[in-house]
Amino acid sequence: MNKVSRDSGPPDTPLYLSACFRRQAEMKAIRQEVEAYGYRVVSSWVDEGEASVRNELIADRDWRDIGKATVFVFFSEPLNCRSGGKHVEMGMAYALGLEVVLVGPRGNVFHFLPGVRQYYTWGEAKTYLWKRREHHG
Repeated sequence: MNKVSRDSGPPDTPLYLSACFRRQAEMKAIRQEVEAYGYRVVSSWVDEGEASVRNELIADRDWRDIGKATVFVFFSEPLNCRSGGKHVEMGMAYALGLEVVLVGPRGNVFHFLPGVRQYYTWGEAKTYLWKRREHHG
């Protein structure tokens, strides 16, 4: 069972955005939205290139970023994403007890774990995150 044990309160709740790397520009725009509402995005991959960085360094950076978060937002999508890294990230977030918010359809059995909040669109997830901030902030 997911144990949401971390402090989820104000003032800038750390939030990790997880998506395919090709959605980096979209995640920059989403970061602006959530940061304007009091979240602090800790996903450094959103700003950094990965072409010349060794895989070990990418994995270590993402692991450390996830460890800073209290909320983990996972963008699911069809299986045309070249890497399965975001699925590993979601498993790590769940195991660490982060609140997991799934945006899009459930793509595998782990998306049905207790405590995983699923919304079909970013708009629906954003509404939840805004209400969450009002409640916790």
